[in-house]
Amino acid sequence: CFATQLLALDEIPGVAVLFSEHDGAIIEADAEVKIEDIQKTMSVAPEWMPGFPCAAEVIETSHYTK
Repeated sequence: CFATQLLALDEIPGVAVLFSEHDGAIIEADAEVKIEDIQKTMSVAPEWMPGFPCAAEVIETSHYTK
């Protein structure tokens, strides 16, 4: 599920997936990219698990935090 969402994030124009940490994606995004689009992308269940409850929390920062 998570790997599929990382690949989907990488397809969004203006988004670069830098790395992942456990179950979190660390990305760099242009100012035009909406947080809602990131959250929506990360909250989609994979095709092979229709109906699976999948939700993401998005945090916007100017630098990496733990």
